[in-house]
Amino acid sequence: MRFIRNYSHDFQNHLQVISALAQLNRTERIREYIGQVSDQLREITKIAVIHPPELATALLAFQQQVTRYGVPVLVEVQAAAPAQWPLPAAQAQGREEQVEVQAAASAQWPAAPGAEVLLRQAFRELGALMGFLEGFAAPVALTLSKPADSFDGLVCEVDLPPTGNISTAELKENLAPTNGLLAPLGAQAGVIETPAGPRIRIQFPRREV
Repeated sequence: MRFIRNYSHDFQNHLQVISALAQLNRTERIREYIGQVSDQLREITKIAVIHPPELATALLAFQQQVTRYGVPVLVEVQAAAPAQWPLPAAQAQGREEQVEVQAAASAQWPAAPGAEVLLRQAFRELGALMGFLEGFAAPVALTLSKPADSFDGLVCEVDLPPTGNISTAELKENLAPTNGLLAPLGAQAGVIETPAGPRIRIQFPRREV
């Protein structure tokens, strides 16, 4: 219900902005603004179809927190090989994007008693750390994947734009509260330096089913 209230509030804000622009007869700006809102809704939809819903809820908490700083979040879900992620044939017809999302976050996610609350709190805490990006137009890229390497679990990567506002050491230190919430799930967040900027990498263990 919290997400519904938040998105309802955001939607009302969007309508108020569009109304104000209409009163100023700024037609071109209205088109641009509607395009921005549409892009944001598209990314939210990518998260909303992730299964299980506990993981989607956690990622939505992160997305909401980051966008409040005026920073867009781009979502990409990379599914593993079909042999690793068997899906019913009915799912695979005309729903490629949704099937891909469901595949990458299927039974391999870090489910455990009480995991939903911890997971949501961890990603909300992670989103709160993104305050140093406020004022930058560059997006945050959120990628969910099941890598085909020796690590046998789910990986969530958050690529940050290079702002110079925070060092890698500071970012690692600021991840301590997030890691405290992830620890009971057997997960851990770390920071990797890439040519494009810092990357936060969260590794989840394989769930035994």
